[in-house]
Amino acid sequence: MNSPPPPRLVIISGLSGAGKSIALHTLEDLGFYCIDNLPVRLLPHLGNSLQQNSEAARDIALGIDARGPGADLKLLPKALQEWRANGFDTRLVFVSAARHVLTERFVETRRRHPLLETKQGLEEALRNEREMLGQLAEQADLCIDTSLMTLHELQRLVRIQIAERESMELELVLISFGYRHGLPGDAAFVFDVRSLPNPYWNKELRSRTGRDPQVAEFLSRQPPTRLLLEHIRTLLQYWLEQSEHDNRPLLSAALGCTGGQHRSVYMAERLGEMFRATGRRVSIRHRELERGAAS
Repeated sequence: MNSPPPPRLVIISGLSGAGKSIALHTLEDLGFYCIDNLPVRLLPHLGNSLQQNSEAARDIALGIDARGPGADLKLLPKALQEWRANGFDTRLVFVSAARHVLTERFVETRRRHPLLETKQGLEEALRNEREMLGQLAEQADLCIDTSLMTLHELQRLVRIQIAERESMELELVLISFGYRHGLPGDAAFVFDVRSLPNPYWNKELRSRTGRDPQVAEFLSRQPPTRLLLEHIRTLLQYWLEQSEHDNRPLLSAALGCTGGQHRSVYMAERLGEMFRATGRRVSIRHRELERGAAS
């Protein structure tokens, strides 16, 4: 039997404005446990804690850069050696960009450079940071220059070269809800299915939900149901493919009827079946049923 691969520790360092946060967030979306701006002095303590609790050991990504004390950066090589001794596959990644590119990014975003002081300007802060982190750049296992990269290109590079994933497993989240209780705030798409025949007006179906076979059979017989299902499926399929191309971790779609009990629940369940049959990762939430508010 093959033994599982060792847990990974990825240190993301580099210049402010070069894309460190994007790299860290991409790894988080891929399942890494991420901590940003961790003091280097705490790195050995974190490693010892994980060694004592082997079940907690997993792929970890840490952001370490010029925001911490400069003297502490000298402790990083020894700390990484200790992590390797504890069974971790360690990797130091350095993200940088040309000075004029970093300057333009700070001007456009109007963010404050972490080393910027009242007596010096942005150019000097950028120069001081490059000098402070120069040794880390020399020690890095992978250096990434984002000067000519788009956000999506950086995400794809991190996914393939650091996380070693050929593709990101995108999740489709389907949410059923009732309009009388308000729109969900976390959906990229909202579909109104109130135009479908309402099982509520059938006394035998009124107390049931869209999960029940009797309601499903009633709705599946209606031509508008089949037509609307196909339209929504086609639209979501297109945007799922676009989301994969853009390295997005999930796509959420909400389906609403009046009370969130019959039609929206049925449509979410049916769409979930359709996309699972094609190998898609799907999760379904029935908002009103979960909180007992559908009646």
